[in-house]
Amino acid sequence: MLKNIKTKYKLLLFPSLYIAILLISAIVYVHYSNISNTRNNVSLETERFIEQVLKGRISVYQFLRVPSEENAQKVRNDFEVLNIKVTDLKNILSAEENRLLCDEIVEDSKKYVKYFNSFSADRINEFNNNIKDESDHIKSNISQMVKVGLVLEDNLSKINKSALILRD
Repeated sequence: MLKNIKTKYKLLLFPSLYIAILLISAIVYVHYSNISNTRNNVSLETERFIEQVLKGRISVYQFLRVPSEENAQKVRNDFEVLNIKVTDLKNILSAEENRLLCDEIVEDSKKYVKYFNSFSADRINEFNNNIKDESDHIKSNISQMVKVGLVLEDNLSKINKSALILRD
């Protein structure tokens, strides 16, 4: 095949082939580098979500120390921010397992707020009437909230680990 080509074209063929291979290699590198960066960003984002869950849980403990409507609304807002951010992250994720975990996180977050709402108004009234001890109803709801909070953190950790494994 190369016998029929003029020497001038033969000399141009190898540099052209070299440049083509470099371009293809660069495109492949950039593609996989972008995928790796996206997965790394997902990992970092899930760490921020864990911090957001902890921030929400701290807000609950602050509410329990000083029950007020402002503190109750802060708890609701913290978990609403978490729901919005997790929903946004779900659109970025490629693994179906992680997308399902995002749905579970949003549902667990709503469940956490539901448990909180079930006792927050009662606790505010009790506190305003100088009743400092929590009732058994409040204690059982707090216990359920702790379990849901641990599940939330566990699911976020699973997404984080999955993103790190996919990145590597």
